[in-house]
Amino acid sequence: MRSFSEFQIIGRVGKLKEVGPTLRIRIASEYGRKDDQGNFQPNPFWNEVTLFKEAAITWAKANVRPGDIVHARGTIRQSQCVARQSG
Repeated sequence: MRSFSEFQIIGRVGKLKEVGPTLRIRIASEYGRKDDQGNFQPNPFWNEVTLFKEAAITWAKANVRPGDIVHARGTIRQSQCVARQSG
């Protein structure tokens, strides 16, 4: 049996950064909620997506700008493990 992990993010572009032969794009997804008074309180969560394919990188550099709404989809591969301490 073959298995895989997949992600989907719809959000606004924050920053594009070239790192070696890749392009990293930061995307903010909004998880805001209404408070007790009924007012919307924004709560963005930032994700970083890495593009590896040259054709996708070329297209993104020419067409994607900060503030644009994008739909990113791809496979997940953990590259960092963050340990948190409760205190």
